[in-house]
Amino acid sequence: MVIPKSSLNQAEFARVELRKRHLETASAPSGAAVQVNGRFRVHRATGLQRYAEELIARMEGRFSGRLEILQPRQKLTGIAGHAWEQFTLPLRARGGLLWSPCNTGPIAVRRQMVTIHDLFPLDHPEWFAENFVRVYRAVVPRLM
Repeated sequence: MVIPKSSLNQAEFARVELRKRHLETASAPSGAAVQVNGRFRVHRATGLQRYAEELIARMEGRFSGRLEILQPRQKLTGIAGHAWEQFTLPLRARGGLLWSPCNTGPIAVRRQMVTIHDLFPLDHPEWFAENFVRVYRAVVPRLM
């Protein structure tokens, strides 16, 4: 991200530069600067999945070799997918900086950024499967 120096005061600019340097040099145990919750990759591509794939493609170009996608080995639907995200993914992330780009992520991971696109399952649970709403209600508030 390029922020013109003129739009920030000196202290803000110093904080942005320090954060940028930290992200460029920080690494997870795997050597990646950022690990990505790739659970979305085993689902049919919708808007959320396209969003994540587009950002990953651009990040890979900028942070060559500093991005690691962690995803299930096979398609996991329903509770099996949520179980992988809550129990297997934290073990694979092992304290690295994890980005969960598609609304949910593992509660146990402290160093995590979660992109929450909307809260429709909480606002309109009637639009979704009961089990999905149950999991969403249990997980998402703990990630915010």
